[in-house]
Amino acid sequence: MELQQEQEPQKQNVMGMPIRSIRSFDTSATRSLWISFAIVAALGAGAVSVAGASRNPVAVEEGEGEGAAEGAAPGEGEARGPSWKEWREAHLRQLRQRHQDAAKFSKLSEDTLAEFRASVAAATSSTVILLNGDDQVALGVAVHADGYILTKASEVAKVPDGKLRCQFPGGITVACTGVTDMFLPYDIALVKTAATGLHPVAWKPEFAAEPGRLLAASGIGPDPISVGVVSVITRSLNPGFLGVKLRNTNGGDVAVAAIVKSSGAAAAGLQENDVILRLEDEEIESVEKFIARVQAFHPGDEIRLRVKRGETELTLRATLGPRRNFVPLFDPNAGMLRQMGVPLSANRSGYPQALQHDMALLPNQCGGPLVDLDGNVVGINIARAGRIQTLAITAADLAPLLETVADGRFSIPSIPALEEALGEARQTVSDARAALAEAERREAAARHNLETARQFEFEAVVPDETADIEPDANPEDPEDPESSDGEDGEEAPE
Repeated sequence: MELQQEQEPQKQNVMGMPIRSIRSFDTSATRSLWISFAIVAALGAGAVSVAGASRNPVAVEEGEGEGAAEGAAPGEGEARGPSWKEWREAHLRQLRQRHQDAAKFSKLSEDTLAEFRASVAAATSSTVILLNGDDQVALGVAVHADGYILTKASEVAKVPDGKLRCQFPGGITVACTGVTDMFLPYDIALVKTAATGLHPVAWKPEFAAEPGRLLAASGIGPDPISVGVVSVITRSLNPGFLGVKLRNTNGGDVAVAAIVKSSGAAAAGLQENDVILRLEDEEIESVEKFIARVQAFHPGDEIRLRVKRGETELTLRATLGPRRNFVPLFDPNAGMLRQMGVPLSANRSGYPQALQHDMALLPNQCGGPLVDLDGNVVGINIARAGRIQTLAITAADLAPLLETVADGRFSIPSIPALEEALGEARQTVSDARAALAEAERREAAARHNLETARQFEFEAVVPDETADIEPDANPEDPEDPESSDGEDGEEAPE
């Protein structure tokens, strides 16, 4: 019996390893790991041969498979399976090869990024790296030849005084004299460097940001740091907030269900159960329409509401507030993304306008140029907001703020001037709506008259000229002096 047991081939598992080897490690802490390895080995190419081929991935790679064991004594070719170390190294080689093959088709592969080299060539000469000592904190873009850099404010604000440096293409690094101005709504800052003769970026404000349009993020190297596509067109991330909860009534009206404390609605005097009839002379037909209409305004805008309270109609004026003051930033995926190792920008919401694309930039890669395939700089990347979500401020929104960068400050119009311009624009819109209403009224009247006329329209009767002419039923009486001429052609007396 003992002899038979010694001659019996040792049983092996799907990985070609002795079962007793697995049992020696069979603990509750490692059982699930071995099961995973068994599944991977069963599915891996060359790990298992159903038709009796070698179950040793090491032997397959080294040419010691079925053919090498043909001359061996029965049982000698399968008596010894690979050791754990041999199997692991062979499996890791297979995984590395698969990753290398897959990387060839990645949008971040060297070959793919090299295809966008011409697109970012011009922007690269205007791109810089902002450093805190030797650590990169953000990218920036030159906006004036005298040394002014546009970058992300919340990142450079963390750098202690005197520690901020600027690295240019080619590796030249100079000190920064400091931050000269900030515009917090867009989280942008102007940084002054000791260098002069910079290449200011050439903006392209006229950019059609259709979803799916290809974009690239420029660095200081010849290739872009990433490429991607437009995910969501420019939209407001801090819309105006009125502060009401709405409901649809049985009659189809939009009524106020609740008022947010200290909001614009509360200050305007809105009350529960008020029915909202119009917003800026526009009739409100649904809750969805009202919300969309309010979100088209910005914090600080004043809106005019026509409401019905009981049997009385009232006109109220409400000033919208910033939504983030009442609805704090809540990202339910932030914790999961942190566990996955996905870094997010600390300031990633609340922008007046932002474009969204799918490049997975690091927070310290924000602040640099965003370019299209033609090499036009269409904005700057401003925040990593999700796993494949990065926000950018477009050149159209930046251009009005950069008119006074030569003085080291952003050009921010005064509030009274903006209010006056807004009032004029609203008056123009109101006049246009009134003209449109009058034109629609005339159109409806003309349509009504036309339809009415068509109801009384008859087919015209055309006499038949070829028909026989019937004799007069009452021929003239020659003896009647009133109906005949006198003799000799003289006219009969009256």
